Amino acid sequence: MSRAALVLGLGLDPLLAQRALNILEGRTYPHHPVMLQAPQESYLLEPGILTELCGLRVPAHFDCENLCNHSQWDDDRKTSLRCPFGGFRYYLNVPSRWHACHEHEAYAKSGFPYLQVSLPLIDEEYFEQVAVYQSVLRAEDSFHAMELGARWGTWGARAVALLRLRNPMPYQLFYVEHTKVHCKGLWMVMKLNNMSAHLHCTAADVPLLLHLLSSTDHLDILHADIQSAEDELLTDVQVKEAIDRSVYRVIVGTHSEDIHRRLTDVFMDWITVFNLPYGFGHCIRPLKDPNYRNAGTLPSREFWTRLRGQGCYHNTPQGMVANWDGMLILDNPHFIDATTAFSMSDLDLRIDKIRKPAGFAQGLVPQAYGGSLEGQVHIGLTVRCSAGMCWFRCYGMVWGG
Repeated sequence: MSRAALVLGLGLDPLLAQRALNILEGRTYPHHPVMLQAPQESYLLEPGILTELCGLRVPAHFDCENLCNHSQWDDDRKTSLRCPFGGFRYYLNVPSRWHACHEHEAYAKSGFPYLQVSLPLIDEEYFEQVAVYQSVLRAEDSFHAMELGARWGTWGARAVALLRLRNPMPYQLFYVEHTKVHCKGLWMVMKLNNMSAHLHCTAADVPLLLHLLSSTDHLDILHADIQSAEDELLTDVQVKEAIDRSVYRVIVGTHSEDIHRRLTDVFMDWITVFNLPYGFGHCIRPLKDPNYRNAGTLPSREFWTRLRGQGCYHNTPQGMVANWDGMLILDNPHFIDATTAFSMSDLDLRIDKIRKPAGFAQGLVPQAYGGSLEGQVHIGLTVRCSAGMCWFRCYGMVWGG
């Protein structure tokens, strides 16, 4: 008898059979029904590769410092092979990521040739992943996503990995990332997974964003994590008008209480899917013991008790979350019906319908752009320009420029 049949035989909701651990509370919550659409399959355990949900393959050292070898810790190395990768050390700061890293290590140390990827713990990234996956599930005809401050292309790559399995269709990925090491890492992830993308290795600014928004008929997701630059960028009147015209969902990390309030006001006419106020970096840092800060080890068990005791958390539908940044997940009321919009409290799978306004048409859109394409990296993308006009079209090959 299958597990689902057994649960049904007991008269229980089968969704309740899969629950997520909230590590801060020490209790479990039902997984969001969107998260349950990610298959928990078995995958080959590959040296140097962390396999995520949906079979997404990522160089292990990008997030997993426990999997780095001695040579990667050479301080003189400034390449995408160095450990730790990039600036922010996700391994030390995001529980779901370090848990996935140690779960992978357990399979390797057990001598198993295969592994099964688990659904994530509940932390601040849980809601982000649910929103990205739900955008994938409701996509129609073609799926388009843009990530500003992309690092290794986390959210676009995770989206396409699910898209291939659950809602296959043509897609376009647009990435903007100003750090060279991250750009090289993103290219590695695209190549490992045979994905195509358009990558700008530069800082996100108003002219570039307006250009990218006008080069596609719609975006299913606009994701931004750009370390306070979201304030100037997303409060710009022209940018907001362009987002209103073509973006279905915005997911933005906020990096101060003031920025969070301003962006909440700017998008007050949008549907709030999830609002996680600015976080507790000021509270979390002093609670980490000196060994954590100096030696790069993970926090002790007592750390979680101290977080709860000092109120370093926000309450969410999935329990307490001690977050670093704030987060806004917003849906565009021009395309989404507020009465049927999905939420983080859903107990049933809700795939809200995209409304296409009169006159909305899909197709290749030419647009003037005053900036230079020189020095950009184009992965799986053709670019043709004439008289200041540039046309973009994705294809399956991977190349760099």
